[in-house]
Amino acid sequence: MSLIKQRLLPGLVIIILITGVFLSFSPAEQVLAADNLKGKIAYVDVMEIFNVHPQKNSAETKLNELAQNMQSELEDKAKDLPKNEQQAMLREYQNKLNQQEQELIQEVLQEIESVIALVASEKEVRIVLDKKNVIYGGYDLTQDVIDYIRDSLLTTNDSNDQGIIEEQPSGDPAE
Repeated sequence: MSLIKQRLLPGLVIIILITGVFLSFSPAEQVLAADNLKGKIAYVDVMEIFNVHPQKNSAETKLNELAQNMQSELEDKAKDLPKNEQQAMLREYQNKLNQQEQELIQEVLQEIESVIALVASEKEVRIVLDKKNVIYGGYDLTQDVIDYIRDSLLTTNDSNDQGIIEEQPSGDPAE
């Protein structure tokens, strides 16, 4: 019997100590700690920002014009070529178009990333994640970034010829 007491006693003491530590934190302190953490970690929906970004529309317009020009050029050059050379030329044009699309998308994403960093700094946020990687918690910084883009666009272009960023309702599973 004394052997059982010797083995159980240290385990019971540890359990009592751990329980006491947890009970010493009041719910108000737990909420305060969560609020402090909330300001440090945020997330954004990059695709939502990308879809409303005014540069996206101009990039799409450039890409469509390039595609039309390339198609006309391809049709003119490929008329008298054998089928295999036509296919090779088509692949070459498709690769050029894909490369141009990636460059245009990358330009918009770089702009979005710098705005995210700026807004996060203003809000004193230390970490910003993509929304798709968040399961629970954090602060949704998406609308703040969209508002910043909208405000900076309005100050640089009062007529706003490039389009207006509209607020998008967001189903927010991460909040």
